[in-house]
Amino acid sequence: MSYKTQNARQSRLFGGSAPWGELLAAAEEQAAPTRPEADMFDLAREIGLQSGHVALDVGSYGGRHAIPLAAEFGCHSIALDLVLGGLADARPAIVAAGVEGRVSLVQADAHEIPLRSASIDLIWSYDMVNCVEPVRLFAECDRILTPGGSMVLHMVHFSELMEPKERERLSTALSLTDGCDRNRAEHAIEEAGLSVVKRLEVGASWVEAGLLEGSSSLADDLLTVMRMRRGAEALISQFGQLWFETILNSYQWATLTALGKLEVTLYLLRKSSEVQQSVANGE
Repeated sequence: MSYKTQNARQSRLFGGSAPWGELLAAAEEQAAPTRPEADMFDLAREIGLQSGHVALDVGSYGGRHAIPLAAEFGCHSIALDLVLGGLADARPAIVAAGVEGRVSLVQADAHEIPLRSASIDLIWSYDMVNCVEPVRLFAECDRILTPGGSMVLHMVHFSELMEPKERERLSTALSLTDGCDRNRAEHAIEEAGLSVVKRLEVGASWVEAGLLEGSSSLADDLLTVMRMRRGAEALISQFGQLWFETILNSYQWATLTALGKLEVTLYLLRKSSEVQQSVANGE
């Protein structure tokens, strides 16, 4: 950029003619963000989840969504997670919510779900597809859904703003799978035979909503990242490069989302209502 071009640009930006105030005021007039969970519960209402239905929360950990699903819709819900400790922590919450007998806890691998075919009316998946192989996950989801059954899905994808080296480093540190790649994840959905009924681009709404609610988590994360970078040499010497990179990148997740390098998309998926012959035969 030439000096004259640069000078003209600086004059426009800081010479009083740029619409700083007007643009920022217009930005503030946008509707307040909602948390993705609220949108996902709206999707569950849209499909008519109710008593008598069975919902599966894949990657539920401590029953974070399995419990409120049972409480709000009166359905039976199954909290499935690979980590036994998280499921154990769900037991007091189940009692506190008054849904004993309507929430089951299952420790299992999402690639091999130990449930019979065509037994689940709704599959709920929140922020876990980047931890598994999407082709295997969606094939299993298609298998266990009833004909016409639905899946409410929260996925985090790399955006075009994510630099290749940054993407590689984040993927290596956090063992991210193809589930973080939008094209590959959506191809896996299609391969499984599931149809996309609705797609909601919610971006960084969960970060923005937290800030508006007074949460300090983003500031805390940024402080942690800055401290870790400042003390990198000593921390790596004490804990090793692997743990340093894993924990550092975990704390960068919300910031990368706020910057638009990671983006959240919600999906409503549906299985074909045509009864497969194998299901009809009870296989």
